[in-house]
Amino acid sequence: MERHYWLAGLALAALFASEGCATTYAYHFDLTDPRAHEGGRPGSRDTVDDPDVSVAIELEPLGAAAVLLEVTNKTDQVLQVDWAQIAMRHPNGATSSLRPDGDLGWILPGTKQAAWLSPFVLPTQGVAAAAYNGQQLELVVPMTVRRETRVYRYPIVVRAQPREGA
Repeated sequence: MERHYWLAGLALAALFASEGCATTYAYHFDLTDPRAHEGGRPGSRDTVDDPDVSVAIELEPLGAAAVLLEVTNKTDQVLQVDWAQIAMRHPNGATSSLRPDGDLGWILPGTKQAAWLSPFVLPTQGVAAAAYNGQQLELVVPMTVRRETRVYRYPIVVRAQPREGA
């Protein structure tokens, strides 16, 4: 009987050891909107432009656990982002709400507003993190532009890669 306890203990120790050695992943994101322009260097923001709005997006799931969203009003009228309704759609169909880090109002013509939206968290290790590789997220941003309600959708492909030295 003692032998069975010893084997069970050994099996548990092996399980915990394998969990502790799970591969840690880093994420990279690519906006797939045909209007998107890459920032050009690591950590820079990708932008998407249309005649009325320019949006810069930076995703930080591991550090700040947030999405930086910067909206520029290119119109001659005030623009309203519905900050309380911004969401991230995940590959499995789940949607998470993202909230701004401050109280924001209307965006005047020719000006911009930026906010860190949180929480934006992705798994950092193992199979759960690896499963995001090649999957698509979608940032959903409702706005009132030229007195018309619009929902902007920004598709984002995720690349999950094992971290070097991890």
